[in-house]
Amino acid sequence: RLVSSFNTEEKRTAPVDREHLLEVYAALTPALSTIFEVGNFGVRDLTFSYPEDPSFRAFAMVRCGASMRSTGDLSKSSWTVEQAKRVLRTPSAHDLTDIPERSVLSYAARTLGVNHALRGDWLKAGQSFLESQAWLPTNSSAYYLWGLSLQEEGRYQEAVDSHLRSVALDPDFRSPMISLGECWARLGDYAQAVEACEVCLHRQPD
Repeated sequence: RLVSSFNTEEKRTAPVDREHLLEVYAALTPALSTIFEVGNFGVRDLTFSYPEDPSFRAFAMVRCGASMRSTGDLSKSSWTVEQAKRVLRTPSAHDLTDIPERSVLSYAARTLGVNHALRGDWLKAGQSFLESQAWLPTNSSAYYLWGLSLQEEGRYQEAVDSHLRSVALDPDFRSPMISLGECWARLGDYAQAVEACEVCLHRQPD
């Protein structure tokens, strides 16, 4: 009786009517059976899929690359993301017509940044997070991750500014709220740190 909406690594739930759930199930049932009959897609499959929609193909390839992190093969993950970027044309101007391309390129840069961070290369990670912001200035996760890279360098006040931008873009994003508390504590501003924790608990009581 609960339905979840996707929000980065967190899931938020809300009660819904049974009639609405039945509508959702009815819409998803044909698609799910097709997916399970075909099986999982690999990088090779995705490379030649969705020829009519390169933006979606690139997104699927980036998502596939990001999922490879769970296997520990960061090199293959990064290679897959780089291949996805080749699928897209480089936007010539930032306007409404190229939002799909810029969204995927932002996601790709963010994913590469996380891979760099997992290798301990926070300099390259930070550069990727800034590139992610440049492609899509509304990417809340890119500001959060850039804030983490600043924290690694001990630049806590700058990290605060980045985390605040992230929360402004996505008020239910728990991770930057937690990081704000840590940054303010490191800066000795314990009142602000406590307030950040209280706001986080208010927005995310679970």
